[in-house]
Amino acid sequence: MARKPLTKATPNPQAAHEPANTDQRIIEEKEIRKSGNTAARGRKAAGLVQVGGDFSPEVRQQLKLMAAENNTTSRALLVEALNLLFASYQKPEIAE
Repeated sequence: MARKPLTKATPNPQAAHEPANTDQRIIEEKEIRKSGNTAARGRKAAGLVQVGGDFSPEVRQQLKLMAAENNTTSRALLVEALNLLFASYQKPEIAE
């Protein structure tokens, strides 16, 4: 039995109806693709940035353990910690 020849993918008909990208958006998308960081796309679209630091593996393990023990997430604990830090410096507690 003969196989069907491979064909090129058909273009997305909805793509023709999408608005043209601005120069800035094209530049940003190229930078994200170049970095290979697909998670950055979602954060950037939501207006979020990553804040972090380098710590020992034990710090991460303890944070995950605390999250599990309190039925929450590492992120929620970090939000709480940041807001406590902001408060101690008399700054608005803005982490969400």
